[in-house]
Amino acid sequence: MKLEQTPRRVLGAVRFIDVNTKLRIAEPLWVQAAGVRFVQNRSGYYVVMRAKGLDDHRELFDGPPDTTPLGSLDVELKVVDPAWRYLPRRARFTLPRDAEPDHAGKEDSLFRPIDVALFPSPAHVAETGATVIRATVIAQGSDPPVRLPGVLIRVLRASDDKLLSLGMSDWRGRPRGEATVIVPGIPVTTWGDGNGNGNGDNGNGGAGDGPVLVHETLVILEVVFDAAFQPVDRDLIDPNDPVPDPDSLQTKPPTVPTPASAKLVSGRELPVTLQVPMP
Repeated sequence: MKLEQTPRRVLGAVRFIDVNTKLRIAEPLWVQAAGVRFVQNRSGYYVVMRAKGLDDHRELFDGPPDTTPLGSLDVELKVVDPAWRYLPRRARFTLPRDAEPDHAGKEDSLFRPIDVALFPSPAHVAETGATVIRATVIAQGSDPPVRLPGVLIRVLRASDDKLLSLGMSDWRGRPRGEATVIVPGIPVTTWGDGNGNGNGDNGNGGAGDGPVLVHETLVILEVVFDAAFQPVDRDLIDPNDPVPDPDSLQTKPPTVPTPASAKLVSGRELPVTLQVPMP
């Protein structure tokens, strides 16, 4: 038996991770981008084997051609979880990547995967003991309540405004307006406002007459609503339906001037209703 080798140059790799736990998502996903061919490898990475405009990169192995500047080709991908554990989303990245081995530590290196964070859907099953916010996002003053799709939720610790978690409301059929936000790292106990050092989670920035230790963490819930997002309202998954880009939403200020607050307890679920004023 004769073995033949067929060497190929790859253009990069995309790794899908959970937005809050940062763990790699190993289950199969639908991934597509115009003019791009992805192949999932055994590590769960989606390797970019071909991209329109970079055909000359595939056959040159001593080094990539210098005809196309690094990062000059913009790629927009769409990813859909067929099991509905994670919400669909859009994401952008650029090609070609830097193939210089000495630059392997740089963000745009060919030897580093492109991380794309996915948001849990309402059908996502959280791990036992996880702290979870079950949010319903509605239009303010609507009667009956109008549930809002594709709303980004930011969870900030009240004591120092540190970002703890991100979530997004669903837009597909019956779960429309529902969001599952998993908040990692909520301590079982933390300092209260009676500790004398001014670091309590009561949000007043100073010591008080309360208990030294508390079991609740005060958080702020910010929402970002994009009225331009007009999803298709149906229960079935269609990879061609429009989906949001959470990265672009994260650059926008909160839609609600005065955000809601909540108290989280480690290992418990908290149902909340968030109201968003309509433009």
